[in-house]
Amino acid sequence: MQTVHASRSLCSTVGIAACVALLAAPGLAADEPFLPLLINSSTIPANGDLNPYGVAFVPHGFPSGGTIAAGDVLVSNFNNSANIQGTGTTLVQLHLQGPVAPPGSAVAFFTSPLSGLSTALGVLRQGFVLVGSVPTTDGTFGTIGPGALQVIDRHGVVIHSWMDPVFLDGPWDLAIDDHDSEAHVFVSFPMPQPSFSARPDWLSMREPIRCTLPRPPTMRSTP
Repeated sequence: MQTVHASRSLCSTVGIAACVALLAAPGLAADEPFLPLLINSSTIPANGDLNPYGVAFVPHGFPSGGTIAAGDVLVSNFNNSANIQGTGTTLVQLHLQGPVAPPGSAVAFFTSPLSGLSTALGVLRQGFVLVGSVPTTDGTFGTIGPGALQVIDRHGVVIHSWMDPVFLDGPWDLAIDDHDSEAHVFVSFPMPQPSFSARPDWLSMREPIRCTLPRPPTMRSTP
């Protein structure tokens, strides 16, 4: 991983396509645009975190009564206020019908005790948020530390932190196949890493794993 210092303006805004309302509408009027409107909002919270990596929609059917609701958008920040990679700690929430957040005022749904929140971000319909971390101490490849996959409830409270030096060493991205009885989460990893040199060749390939999450969440990992 090379240290990248991108401009704040490019790394700190996210465009949200307001397509949920369009999909729900029975049809478009003749004077309505075919392409959805875009809402540009800052993703910089009060602590100054930068570099939005993961983006996830809160799905329909998500339980009510929490800090987030169906239709909200969550964004994970990978960098801290100094723009150092692998040091961001915030998940910010955006409302499609909410006000546009100027820099420094994005609402933090969750502040992680683990740094380097990655693109491994997803939301389960049963009321949980998953986010991975790939931490560094100085933004360089050589200081990548062991990561984790955190499970957060709808109030922004961590209920599980899954760490494993083999199967969950730096969860970088994920995809979710969500069902009523269980969810299958496919997790991928950055490669290669220096620590892979001591591992078997097949593991150095870093194939994605599948995590099966029954209700309530527990985990079984499959390489």
